Amino acid sequence: MDDEGTVVSLPTEREPSVLIRDLDSTPRQLGDHLDLDIIAAAERYQDLLPGFTEFGYSQQYGLSLENEQGWRIHLGGTEGAEVKVAIMRALVESLASQGAAVEFIDVRFPDSPHYRLAEAANAEP
Repeated sequence: MDDEGTVVSLPTEREPSVLIRDLDSTPRQLGDHLDLDIIAAAERYQDLLPGFTEFGYSQQYGLSLENEQGWRIHLGGTEGAEVKVAIMRALVESLASQGAAVEFIDVRFPDSPHYRLAEAANAEP
């Protein structure tokens, strides 16, 4: 998308600095507009999380990313971004050290972050 939030096609030889994938059931089309706050949020999280260049976006969860473990992490918007990233890192470290299989981590509301374990982790052998 361009600097005004208009969805455009990207020349194949150019890598985007930030990629935002639409996770809703109705994908964006060329010419559609995306709220500039979403672009700003992706850029803010990219600053806080070097190495992450791809984010997902849905109306329900806002911005999200998939970490190295393949866990979806819901970030929401930029408000409280530093706190959300700190909580995310602490939860990822704790859950990974326990060998947990995680479906998602949700830090959109820093006062009440939560996660869901994947069903396979809860199944009895």
